[in-house]
Amino acid sequence: MYVFFDTEFSNLFADADLVSIGMVAQSGESFYAESNEVDMAFASEFVLEVVAPLLDAPARFTLDEIGQQATAWLAQFGSVTLLTDSPDYDWRFVQRIFRNVGWPANLRHHPGNLNAVMAPAVNQFFQNAVERHQKALRVHHALDDALANLRAYQDTRLAKPTWRPKF
Repeated sequence: MYVFFDTEFSNLFADADLVSIGMVAQSGESFYAESNEVDMAFASEFVLEVVAPLLDAPARFTLDEIGQQATAWLAQFGSVTLLTDSPDYDWRFVQRIFRNVGWPANLRHHPGNLNAVMAPAVNQFFQNAVERHQKALRVHHALDDALANLRAYQDTRLAKPTWRPKF
């Protein structure tokens, strides 16, 4: 099962805090959580102006609690590959939420990179589809960005039915 994910984080530094994480399965189920461990005093201007106003979870959780909830959510699927368009930024936060609670047994230890595995023409089609879908969604909201990636992937599969990512 492919699960598309995205994160929002406080800044682009190595010690950035997780702000939120969103995941959407190919079959449509979704998971969204916001962290109560983020120190917004160290958030970038971009995060304060663009990301923070979009935060809408009824409660916020510690990274360990997010890891426990994500593990329980992922357990409904068989083998899971997480897919993202920004593994260099996003994957470290997946690793952090599972650091203290243990890695889910059904989750691959490496993400799929939606950009790197596609031929340039398919990659451009995918990026155009993401932009098209984001118009109906909130850009830089982790769950909506994950959903945009899923929908763009679906569009790409419809346009190129023989194409399959090799993760």
